[in-house]
Amino acid sequence: MKTNRRTFLAGLGSIGVGAALVSSWRRRTARHASVPLGASSQAASAASMVRRARVISVRRPELFGKNDKSDVRGLGIDSKLVHQMVHESVTALLGAKNADDAWKKLFGPKDVVGIKVNCLGGRMISSHPAIVEGIVQGLRKAGVSDDNIIVWDRFSRELKAAGFQVNVAGRGVKYLGTDARGYGYMLEPIVYRSIGRLFSRILTSKCKAI
Repeated sequence: MKTNRRTFLAGLGSIGVGAALVSSWRRRTARHASVPLGASSQAASAASMVRRARVISVRRPELFGKNDKSDVRGLGIDSKLVHQMVHESVTALLGAKNADDAWKKLFGPKDVVGIKVNCLGGRMISSHPAIVEGIVQGLRKAGVSDDNIIVWDRFSRELKAAGFQVNVAGRGVKYLGTDARGYGYMLEPIVYRSIGRLFSRILTSKCKAI
């Protein structure tokens, strides 16, 4: 099934981001149009997504073996090992021969890719910079340039508090909140049945894949 951006966003609101993303890698998320918003086939597809979902677990007992004060959480995490675990996870999920092939199945050089983090709960339970760095490495393996990678959340101040270096307008990977000048939220909600949601313009206007 191919889907347009608006239908895909409605699906995120109805079945949850995780289920939608796990099942969407084969069609490179929302890029083409064919299914009308609210079609009955969408609900059936959503249920099928959940049934086909897979979870990959990678464990490394030595992950917390260092006393690295540069770690934003003070947990002594080995960042290089985290990056390796991210690549191993994606490779296993897609059944690829190696990490390069795995990431190329998901993204391509023409993509503008958004990485949605969650920094709402404070630095101890926010998305960890080392994991995000591993994903950025993977995007580079797929040929995505740093200028076409956007890491975002609600507020730039929350990103900074979680250990990310905010970069709104500079060269390289962008790290910014929806509150950054020129972004913000949609003016009209995307409605699925009785639920309406306002999505970040970073997602709706800037990104081709997430």
